[in-house]
Parts: sequence; C-alpha cells; structure tokens
Amino acid sequence: MVNPARLRNFFCRKISLWLCWRHACSRYQKSVTFYGVALPKSSLDEFIITFFGLILTFIALYFIGIFAANFVGKAIISYFENLLTKTPIIRNIYSSVKQIIHAVSLPGKQAFKRVVLVDFPKEGAKSIGFVTSDTQYNKEQKYISIFIPTTPNPTTGFLIFVTEDTVTDTTLTVEEAFKTLFSGGVLTPRDITAPCKTTHS
Repeated sequence: MVNPARLRNFFCRKISLWLCWRHACSRYQKSVTFYGVALPKSSLDEFIITFFGLILTFIALYFIGIFAANFVGKAIISYFENLLTKTPIIRNIYSSVKQIIHAVSLPGKQAFKRVVLVDFPKEGAKSIGFVTSDTQYNKEQKYISIFIPTTPNPTTGFLIFVTEDTVTDTTLTVEEAFKTLFSGGVLTPRDITAPCKTTHS
C-alpha cells in the first residue's frame, strides 16, 4: 500500500526540482532573446512548441515520480537535491520552493485559508490570491492579508491588505489554484467564482 506521506514528499521534491529547471530555462531564454540570438518563429510554431512542451513536461513529471519510487531513484534524487542546496543562487530558489510546497501540503496546517480573486495590479484586472490571515486596522474596519503569487514561480509574489468587501471568493481549492499558476492558466477550471460568496458592506 502506498504511504501518502512518502508520496507527498516525492511530489514535493519532484515539483521543486522542476521549478528550478523552469526558472533556469526561463532565464536562459530571456538572455538569448535579449542578445538577438533567438530564431524567429511564427505564431503557429510558437503554439505548437508550447503545446508539446507542456505535454512533455507532464509526461516527464510522471516518469520522474515512478523513478523516484525505487531505491536507485531515491539515491539519485537525494544526490541532485544535495547538489542544488550547495549551488549559489539556485539553493535559495530551491529552498523557497520546497518550503512553500511543504507549507501547503502539511496535514492539519492551513497556510492559506481560501482562494480569492482580487483587483491587482490594477482595478478590473483579477489576480488569484490566497487569504493568509486577518487583522484589525482600527475599531471599525478589519483587513485581510492576501498573498498574490507570480506565475509560473509561485514562491515569489506580493502581499497586500484589503477589506473583505473588495475580494471575490472562488470555488478553487489551494491545489487547483497552484495547478492554474504552474500551468500559466492552461489548467484553469471553466467556472471558478462562487455565487453569493462576495461580501458587500
């Protein structure tokens, strides 16, 4: 029988390694584009490359998970994990990714209370946010703190304080919200708003 705790740890490691790889590839692509080395592509070519790249990414994650389940896989994963923790810059990214994934996956510990939509970075533009706590600004008004992650690296983001009536509740779970962020919106459910859940003063 599969141990849920061990399975969760494998996925935490797998996603952390994948995010580090994605971050490195993103930095490389930006530098190549900046120096004018990137080859021109048509819109169709870019769509095909992105589509198949996404499919290959999920296939790779699946086989990495299977590979990590055996003894040899554990040893290799541990080796690369130790290598990442000793590499400057990369170790900070990897540690941050691992900490946030463990924070949201620990049983009985809710780092994020619920998923909401909030006007950010400007009014009318909705961003996914995680409600982390609430605080009393004064005797008459209460504010909630919302963490707005970036995509596809949700370990960085913005912390804002807003009133309850300025946010819209969603039907998204924390896991579904992270899937949406990791995929750049590709895996967004069709209907995410929760009817009659928005509070108006």
